[in-house]
Amino acid sequence: MRRSRRRISSALAALTTAALHAGGAGLAAQDLVQPDTTVPGGSVVGSVVAAQSGAPLDGAVVLLEPAPGGALSSAARGPSFWGAGRVARTDASGAYRFDGLAVGRYQLHVRRLGYRPASLEIDLGGQSPFRVSVGLVVVPIALEPVDVPGASPPPIAALRADADAAERARLMAEEDRRNRFLASDARSLTGADLTEAVTLGETDLFRALQRLPSVATRDDFTAELWTRGARWTDTRVTFDGMPLFSPVHAFGVVTAVDPVAVGSAFFHPGVRPAASGEGAAATLDLASRPATESGLHGSAELSMISARAALEHGTNGTSPGWMLAARRSYVDLIADLLAGLKQDSTITVPYAFTDLAARVDIPLGATRALEVSGLRTEDALRGTVPNLLRRNQGRWGDAALQATLTTPLAGLVGRLSAGVSRFDVRVDVADSIVPLGPNDRPALPFHHFDRTGISYVTFAGALAPAAGDAWAAGYQVVSQHLHYTGNEPTNYPDSTPIGSFRQYTGSTTLLALWGERRSKLSRRLTTLAGVRVEFGTQVADGPAARIAPRLQARYLVGDGALTLSAGYGRSFQYTQAVGPTGPGVGPELHLSEVWVMAGDTVPAVRSGIATLGAEYWLGGDWIAGMTVYRRQASGIAEPDPTPGFFFQGPRPLFVPGINVARGLEGSLRKLTGRWTASVSLALSRSEMTVGSYHYASSNDRRGVLHATVLLRASGALRVGAALTAASGAAFTRFLGSAEPCDSTSCADSVPYVEPPGGGRTPGYATLDLLADWTRAYRSWSLAAYVQLRNALDATNAVIYTGSVDRCRTPEPPTKVLVPPGLCDYYTRGLPLLPLAGVRVSF
Repeated sequence: MRRSRRRISSALAALTTAALHAGGAGLAAQDLVQPDTTVPGGSVVGSVVAAQSGAPLDGAVVLLEPAPGGALSSAARGPSFWGAGRVARTDASGAYRFDGLAVGRYQLHVRRLGYRPASLEIDLGGQSPFRVSVGLVVVPIALEPVDVPGASPPPIAALRADADAAERARLMAEEDRRNRFLASDARSLTGADLTEAVTLGETDLFRALQRLPSVATRDDFTAELWTRGARWTDTRVTFDGMPLFSPVHAFGVVTAVDPVAVGSAFFHPGVRPAASGEGAAATLDLASRPATESGLHGSAELSMISARAALEHGTNGTSPGWMLAARRSYVDLIADLLAGLKQDSTITVPYAFTDLAARVDIPLGATRALEVSGLRTEDALRGTVPNLLRRNQGRWGDAALQATLTTPLAGLVGRLSAGVSRFDVRVDVADSIVPLGPNDRPALPFHHFDRTGISYVTFAGALAPAAGDAWAAGYQVVSQHLHYTGNEPTNYPDSTPIGSFRQYTGSTTLLALWGERRSKLSRRLTTLAGVRVEFGTQVADGPAARIAPRLQARYLVGDGALTLSAGYGRSFQYTQAVGPTGPGVGPELHLSEVWVMAGDTVPAVRSGIATLGAEYWLGGDWIAGMTVYRRQASGIAEPDPTPGFFFQGPRPLFVPGINVARGLEGSLRKLTGRWTASVSLALSRSEMTVGSYHYASSNDRRGVLHATVLLRASGALRVGAALTAASGAAFTRFLGSAEPCDSTSCADSVPYVEPPGGGRTPGYATLDLLADWTRAYRSWSLAAYVQLRNALDATNAVIYTGSVDRCRTPEPPTKVLVPPGLCDYYTRGLPLLPLAGVRVSF
């Protein structure tokens, strides 16, 4: 019955073919099918156009595959990434063609980055030719695209239950990524990537990115990203164009953006589009997910970390569509319940996190649309943590809201946007117990007070052709304000300045004009030239007009399986973190950062990167890549590296430095099949120059190896593994006290900072395992998963917590003898940790 209805719909659609070719605008993807006696039998020809304007779409990928019961001719030839299908790409006029087809039923799938995918079924009987024209509606590509023609709309989180759709989505994402971005190191994430990465307990965006060759991190505790030896805060994360200044929960353990709310994720560790502004090391552009399926759909998941749920209702082209996703940790609620049942007030977890994302898409006639989206993340701290915090309270997190109007304008497509982003920290720890050393030393009460606020307001506009991507141009007006009141940054272990407070304010206003043009200089050579010019607030050591050029080129070798690329780009970043603040263990596990903003006394970070890359498609589902890069960033706010006694006179809040990073990255990925896998190796150096000091950056890891594999053991069960092995990270040794230590000798000890970058943590390795089971019940899907973190129970030493002299016998891995009489202390990484979760969707 469903097939009959589809054929009737196709016949009715054929009656409106002339209207589409006359420029009529559709409200949804229009599939226009009719027999055509002007083309040879056994052929399918047609065009792909933008539904809003009727303009042809070049570069759209068209897949023709057999419908259930249908078959492609075994003699059919042509490039194919799917074993049972044939693929064509539309030309400049939006046209495509398939010849030499056998009699039978076929499914036609059409995708292009930035447009909603379309699928339909056609029936070639008696070698009849067909002409099929498809109109696509503008919409961001989904992070977990669902495309199951001929079936009921699948649940929004059930892509893993359909391996064929997952494979198709992954290959399409790779093709779209290569079409949009010339650089070989640009990456897009799909739902399959998140699963294969074996993240912490539940799918986690940043932890999946940590498996990329260009990314490392401090250890397996944190979701923060070290992009090519740069600080975490130099990777600018945006949600629908709005910056998120600290998008992590639980002191950095969990990503604060739920992937269920994300429609696309593009990571640029090198040259990025001219529309992107800040991001000294990289940009991660996250777009909210529109509701694309008609009717009401939802999902819910319970992991050992959080509980999350999502609902969506898609638009039919005339009514609004909406999406809502929420998440909350719940360990504090269980602790409160147990405390009530046992009447034991010592059972408490004074911490919880929440995040909420929403999006509404409102059609405004046939050619205009309004998109409104928002995100709110919050961490809350209250009550008492035994031996650490007493009588404390605090809240911190990001909030972002934006609205974008898409409208035709003089034959072009215009986008007008307005948005605001806000990062707030409100922490008041009335009585904190701060340990004075890595060994058993006395502790002192310490009052911590933190008020941080960063506001970001923007108005922006962009113009581009209705079809194709030959050029784009736009403007952006940005106003940023920052204030900080609180303790000095704790850049070294046990270096909390008791009773020391600092106040800082800053603001910048800028106008940015940008444009870029893509040129196909020959059949093999494509270039993308762009420039971004920023005017506004004068910054230290910077001109009034800050010019940020971007230039990329890609060359196709032979049949195009091998591509060579090169690029150079410059960017400016106006807000940066000086160092951590708040009570914690070591300089990394902390509540917040001390931020500064570029102005007359604070420089903007000026970063330039050059890359050379190569990609090679090995058959249909293997892809190899290699990138060589060099990045130089000046104006880095670095802790004062001068060695000496720490409390001997005040130290400046920061000193400006230059960071130079260079390296070689190689990767090999298998994208489809019964098993998928990836392996990558990065060899790099990241060095700082501050005054007369030249030393390894604290984010420098000389070598990082990543490997993942995911096997479809049966129709419902998948098993996987992920391995990370990394060399140690550099640190500046902070000598705190002597061993043995009693209260008298500790009181007489004066902390001493050695020359910068003189220490290096031990290397670490971790193996994580996954079993994922999914079962579909009509329109419902039930899934369960089990993870085993650090399956080999490796005793990794990960966080440097200080050094002592005249130390006792070392106790690896947490206590390591360096030269005789000097020991470095570390925190051990994650132990062997089982995690589990269950999810349901409809």
